[in-house]
Amino acid sequence: ESARASASRIAAALGGHVDLLLLHFPAPSVAADHPNRLVVWTEIGGLGVEGNVSVAYAARAGAWRALEEAWDAGLCRHVGVSNYLARHLREMRRYARVRAAVDQLELHPLLPRDGVVDFGRRAGVAVVAYGSVVQEGRRDLLESAAVRAAAAAAGRSPAAALLRWAADRGIAVIPRSTDGGRLAENLAAVADDWRLGGNATAALDAFGGGRVSRAAAVATVRRRWRARRAGVCPWRRRRSRASRRRGGRWGPPPPRTPR
Repeated sequence: ESARASASRIAAALGGHVDLLLLHFPAPSVAADHPNRLVVWTEIGGLGVEGNVSVAYAARAGAWRALEEAWDAGLCRHVGVSNYLARHLREMRRYARVRAAVDQLELHPLLPRDGVVDFGRRAGVAVVAYGSVVQEGRRDLLESAAVRAAAAAAGRSPAAALLRWAADRGIAVIPRSTDGGRLAENLAAVADDWRLGGNATAALDAFGGGRVSRAAAVATVRRRWRARRAGVCPWRRRRSRASRRRGGRWGPPPPRTPR
């Protein structure tokens, strides 16, 4: 019902018709007092998601059917998803009547999403990358030696090299900026008049594997959850040794401060 209401509200706010409607995340958000709340701690803080796998699957299927109804009613031209991993896309073949046109997710050399990209090419799902340059306010990629070397070899800025790396893989990029100069640079980065050299591309390809995004963190924790528990069980947080020594309360670890 929430997805149906959201689709109607968005279409009405934008003149009765939109080009693309997306489901934002593959797991439903839940209230703080929900008995099945699963708190995933990442480098940027806590993310509460539904810990019951069957409930999450039913929520995805129901929300997708709501988008299909919006598509049937002519409220949108295309429907798609966001932050879906390859297994979520494969799963959609069980319940989807209308194929997802797009999967929009964080993608860059540290998180190349090879499984999603390969599945999207086979299934006809376009992959759209966000966070290609700056990730949650972090500038690790822009300041890394590998990216700077690739940019210098191409005679471009580090941001342009990162956007071109994705474009050369056939991935659409949606960098965010309000600066006119950067907007022009971003457009020039994906123009068809240049490519990254083979050595630069290989260096960026080999650069992956460092940071885990929210979606990847959720997937990892949910796999561990299924291995530990059969059925529904509240998330049990473990105390550190220091916390046990001082008699502290059970609770999640504090979020890391972004570097």
